[in-house]
Amino acid sequence: MKFFVLFLTVSAVTGSPLTEESSQYRFKRRITADLTEFPYHVQLVYKYKVPLITRCSGVIISENLVVTTANCVSMSPTAIITGIQQMDEISPFRQMGKVKKVKIHPSYSSITGTYNIALIMLEFPLTFNSAVNKVELPPTSYKPNNTAKQIAWARQSLSLKYTLEVTGKQISNCNSRMISVNLLQLLRALVEGDHVLCAKGESPLSECHKFSGEPLVQDKYLIGLSITGFEKCKVIASTSVYTNVAKYVGWLTSEMGSCSPNSKESTESPTGFTTASSVV
Repeated sequence: MKFFVLFLTVSAVTGSPLTEESSQYRFKRRITADLTEFPYHVQLVYKYKVPLITRCSGVIISENLVVTTANCVSMSPTAIITGIQQMDEISPFRQMGKVKKVKIHPSYSSITGTYNIALIMLEFPLTFNSAVNKVELPPTSYKPNNTAKQIAWARQSLSLKYTLEVTGKQISNCNSRMISVNLLQLLRALVEGDHVLCAKGESPLSECHKFSGEPLVQDKYLIGLSITGFEKCKVIASTSVYTNVAKYVGWLTSEMGSCSPNSKESTESPTGFTTASSVV
């Protein structure tokens, strides 16, 4: 009788271990985020609610543009909501913006998840105030270091309500190690290199419930957008993966110039943008 044994080499994307100095941030949260401190977080709204696919957020980078991950616009969102601390709450600062068009990075691969970034153009500009405003993009040469803050939706214990939370995270460039997740993450690490970031600071269970497109900020800059998927619930280590925004500043700046609300209107859509579905 012949026996065949199949060996599968897999990889995890992990960050550097927590230092003693930054360990104080691990699992520590401020339950309610201050909107005046983080006024750029948005909730994406879809015509059809599909679990996991529609669990997405975004970040305001101008009056009429929101940046998010490309997997969040594979099914085009119809609107964004900002100025809220709890999902679906009626806040005096709440603003809803209808999505006009979306644009995915031209090199994005839905199979490997590489170049996972996209832009959302709004039908009308947002009105900026203390609770609704933009975040700064980092310089192209920006090198993240030490700790950063993640602003993300989190479901409260024994409740169906999602509240905006802030979590301290230790960040680093991702390293590919031979310790068990899947081959797609290995391919992602090989293809993207420093186009992704890793961060520690949450439990594995938190990773399973995280939304894509959540902002990771350091100083005044947006440095990362969370990338989530089915494989994250298999991760034993509490490591998060983010799109490294600094690597896409050139592309974002170019697209922002062509989409400025002050630019001349045209009957044609900006190159590469896809018209959003109608809001119902």
